[in-house]
Amino acid sequence: MLYDKYIFVLDFYNMEPLQVDVVHFYPRENAQPHNTIKFEVINEENPTTTIVRRGQPFNGVVRFTRPFDENEDIVQLMFTLGDKPQMDTQGAMFIHRDAVTDKHTWTAKLLDVQSDTVSFEDFSMKILNYGVTTNPAPQAVSDDILRASQKSGISFARAHPLLTLKDFYNMEPLQVDVVHFYPRENAQPHNTIKFEVINEENPTTTIVRRGQPFNGVVRFTRPFDENEDIVQLMFTLGDKPQMDTQGAMFIHRDAVTDKHTWTAKLLDVQSDTVSFEVSTPITAPVGSWALRVVTRLKSSSTRAFYDFDQDIYILFNPWNPDDQTYMEDTDLLQEYVLNDVGKVWVGPIKTTRGKPWFYGQFDAAVLPACMFMLDRAEMPFHQRGDPVKMARVISRIVNSNDDAGVLVGRWDGEYEDGTAPSEWTGSVDILAQYLETQLEVPYGQCWVFAGVVTTVCRALGIPSRVVSNLVSAHDANSSLTVDKYYTETMEEMDYDPNNANGADSIWNYHVWNDVWMARPDLPPGYGGWQAIDATPQETSSGLYQCGPAPLEAIKQGVIGLGYDVEFMLASVNADLMRWRKDPDAETGFSMVDTNNYHKIVLTVLPTFYSTVTKKGTSESDRKKFSITGLLHENFKLWCNYKSGATGHFYNMEPLQVDVVHFYPRENAQPHNTIKFEVINEENPTTTIVRRGQPFNGVVRFTRPFDENEDIVQLMFTLGDKPQMDTQGAMFIHRDAVTDKHTWTAKLLDVQSDTVSFEVSIYLLLYDKIAVELKK
Repeated sequence: MLYDKYIFVLDFYNMEPLQVDVVHFYPRENAQPHNTIKFEVINEENPTTTIVRRGQPFNGVVRFTRPFDENEDIVQLMFTLGDKPQMDTQGAMFIHRDAVTDKHTWTAKLLDVQSDTVSFEDFSMKILNYGVTTNPAPQAVSDDILRASQKSGISFARAHPLLTLKDFYNMEPLQVDVVHFYPRENAQPHNTIKFEVINEENPTTTIVRRGQPFNGVVRFTRPFDENEDIVQLMFTLGDKPQMDTQGAMFIHRDAVTDKHTWTAKLLDVQSDTVSFEVSTPITAPVGSWALRVVTRLKSSSTRAFYDFDQDIYILFNPWNPDDQTYMEDTDLLQEYVLNDVGKVWVGPIKTTRGKPWFYGQFDAAVLPACMFMLDRAEMPFHQRGDPVKMARVISRIVNSNDDAGVLVGRWDGEYEDGTAPSEWTGSVDILAQYLETQLEVPYGQCWVFAGVVTTVCRALGIPSRVVSNLVSAHDANSSLTVDKYYTETMEEMDYDPNNANGADSIWNYHVWNDVWMARPDLPPGYGGWQAIDATPQETSSGLYQCGPAPLEAIKQGVIGLGYDVEFMLASVNADLMRWRKDPDAETGFSMVDTNNYHKIVLTVLPTFYSTVTKKGTSESDRKKFSITGLLHENFKLWCNYKSGATGHFYNMEPLQVDVVHFYPRENAQPHNTIKFEVINEENPTTTIVRRGQPFNGVVRFTRPFDENEDIVQLMFTLGDKPQMDTQGAMFIHRDAVTDKHTWTAKLLDVQSDTVSFEVSIYLLLYDKIAVELKK
């Protein structure tokens, strides 16, 4: 939305930019602490060449043609190297008092002001490429450029004398000999110690969980020089890594761990061996990552490369509170992630029994099979960190209907050309066969699909359980009912006259899965257990996939949420409705009766496994979902929905802006702009504020603002072709930190569809600016 009112930012001054008279870098004084005093040019009578060493501050002074106003004038130093400076061969910094020295960046700290003379201290970036330059031509660009600007304009002056940085070294980049990630030692804190490949005699596969640091070591072919050598780790996922599927970081001692970024902290150096700790983002995509080690000298752009040839798996981390799969109860994690055996409840309601099932998620074939499955499903690598999208793809690729997935479903009893579903006792043989042959495995039915889903989810780190629904509805036309049709003489019809794709049915039992995750894509309250079903029954978005559907939405009867809540709700709560052909009825059929038949939903009791089965059942290790807490309550809500009294539909589009208002009169008071005529109109529509001082605004949307989901960006622009200095883009958020050198927008309050915020601006020319809101 383009804000069509005017916002004026006023200038206090009407001065010209500073003009530089003299720049001096004290060649002899700086040479002493920099150990460059022996250079011949330094010892001339009036030295004009400055020679300093990188990573160590040096002093300078600049005199202007008029007094320097610290509150208004801006002075920028721009150091460049070579004819075509790039990011690594230039340093641009403003001179100001609160400059903070950082060995990885250029800074210029203001030390003193005496009328027209400014003294400063410069700090060159420690990892800068550098070289020696002598006797430059006047037009050379390898000296420093001083950029002096008054806030209403800019001028440039070339400083003299020349600044030169001196190199000590003449080495080649490091060559990697060995990289090792301590597979067994890292596996313990990452809860991956049960994986079979970790317990080999000399494990070569590393399996860790995202958002949690792990250790590594690299040995080079010569000693590592911490002051000169640069080592970069580059992790990539997939053949064509993008921003979300790669992590590039330098190994250094002062690396600060951040849950949203990749970091590599140097822990120890022993001659040619460097120990380090890698931290991965909490949202990193899961999968098998590749590693390249890049080395170079700080004094050279020449690089050496080493490609690590062992597998590094990064998995979901339900032990980490910041992970979307986080489950607080660690006892439940023992069951739903680490337990590799269990039971699947099969059979009709009166003879149901627990069928033992070996999930085997830690078998050596399982993780490679999972990677193959995701590749065959053509799941984009950058989406593999989202458990919602991952669970939906798993529900699709475990059946073979769309993407030549794992299992072929069959229910006609003809299994001679494959394995009968009842003969399977675990998932490993199925996944190993699929990986080896890369062909669909015959045959499976609902409990086999569910067993394989549990294996895949637990292997990847998504908590999962098998769920059995005794007397389960199959709603083929999304009516939330099971409809049976009869002739006028009450003979049952073998088709649905209202659905050409098939009739509704009732399974004596059906098995699917629940998976655990937060749902930031939905309104609050719908995280936790989500139902997914890999048995191919009905298509969803054109594919045989189902879920994840929040159990809370199913329990409350809240339909319209992603994904497939209606279908799952009907499975546990649909009424059987019988219809007789009636020529006088508007639809051609009249209802005979309805029946709320009995249903039970079962899963294995966590942390308890029993092999004892009495009379076909075992009450000791099964968990029965409450009928009154789940099914009867759903029935009431379903009835309300059918009568039009209830029905929550969430399928949110980006926010649409209704109104933006900047309180012209209220902001004018503290900004001393209240005397402007347009401010005093009856309903002022023009905002006039002064730069460097915050002002308030409010935006109202056409639906409630969800602080956990919605993103709002303000974009202020000046002129028809805004550039870096004539635009300001900022996101509205609560933890915005005001900085006089940047644009910020701090969220102050949220009232349903209305968001109040405070904007802080800096360094704008006298003019009017446009505001654009991006959702």
